[in-house]
Amino acid sequence: MFALLLGSVFALIALAAPSNAAYTPKITINSPVCTSGTVTGSGFQPNEAVTLTVSGTTVGSAKTDSTGNFTTTATFPSSITGNKVLTGTGAGGDTASTQVKVNTDCGIAGQSSSRANPSSSSSSGTQGLSATGVAVWTIGGLGVLLLAAGALFTFGGRRGRRA
Repeated sequence: MFALLLGSVFALIALAAPSNAAYTPKITINSPVCTSGTVTGSGFQPNEAVTLTVSGTTVGSAKTDSTGNFTTTATFPSSITGNKVLTGTGAGGDTASTQVKVNTDCGIAGQSSSRANPSSSSSSGTQGLSATGVAVWTIGGLGVLLLAAGALFTFGGRRGRRA
């Protein structure tokens, strides 16, 4: 009987839990040129405004598509140099960051030189964002399993007493 009750509780918890998956945003900067680079983002909320910043300076913005992805250009002012963190912040508060090296030796005649070079990519620091939310299928499956076990013990116990 206890297993039946416990199974019912787990099933109710699983049904009450939010069904949307946690967002895990990520940004990368690819093929940058002297003063700008292409930034690609994924894992943001659908149709969300995303602001790109370096050291508190806005260097670009984008709006995600229906799947939470975007591609845009980040433009780096001459005041931003050295190893920096490029951060994408969604309107819903989700953030993702990647390292970017901004060089000052660009614009030499006859040479193409990159001013912004990607060195690594991660979500919100080097370890990435923590997964949040509830494992609905795991809890729901456990609830159904306990519910079935409770029913088996309840009806099995009654048959044993009759014999």
